[in-house]
Amino acid sequence: MIEVSVSSLERDLARKPSLYAAADVGEYWVIDLDGGRALVHRRPAGYGYAEVVEVGAGGEFAAAGLGVGAISLDDLLHAAAI
Repeated sequence: MIEVSVSSLERDLARKPSLYAAADVGEYWVIDLDGGRALVHRRPAGYGYAEVVEVGAGGEFAAAGLGVGAISLDDLLHAAAI
């Protein structure tokens, strides 16, 4: 699941992780456009995620279960600004 947050960041980080984890969504990404970061939630555990990684400028991340290459956060943010 991927959320692109502008005005919904608080809800995307406070409420939705527990809903997605409870539904056994394997990964939940929040792309924080204003903050220039991505928050990658992995390993659903009950009503939350056992792993949350913040990726900042210059960082990369990949979907663990999809077998695709890493995504550059800078490239993603640049594309969103176009």
